[in-house]
Amino acid sequence: EDSNGFQKSPKSGHIFETWVFGQLYRLKSESAVPFRMYFWQNKNGKEIDFILVRGNRFIGIEVKSKEILEKKDAGNFSYFEKMKSDFHHSFVVGWNSVEYPLDKKITALPAWEIEKTVKKLI
Repeated sequence: EDSNGFQKSPKSGHIFETWVFGQLYRLKSESAVPFRMYFWQNKNGKEIDFILVRGNRFIGIEVKSKEILEKKDAGNFSYFEKMKSDFHHSFVVGWNSVEYPLDKKITALPAWEIEKTVKKLI
């Protein structure tokens, strides 16, 4: 099946998120300086797919199985920041072909760029 068919599959979001987890987990296990990785959800069901933590630096990552990413895809980052701590930077990872800003601290990131980008920030 072609990639377009995969993206339209009802399971594509879960598979894509699992792939991103694999990339982050590999990066974490190979990192010379350790960092922690979490999933976050509040009591109202707001969630963030991945939060990477090294010292007092937090990086938020939301995974969306789509090509055009929007600021609303990053809406749950503000809930976490109100309750816990500010993110150093946040990303919405998707099928987009180029990196572009969604706002001052949130970037739309192509999936294949995740390792290179996280290595620079964490």
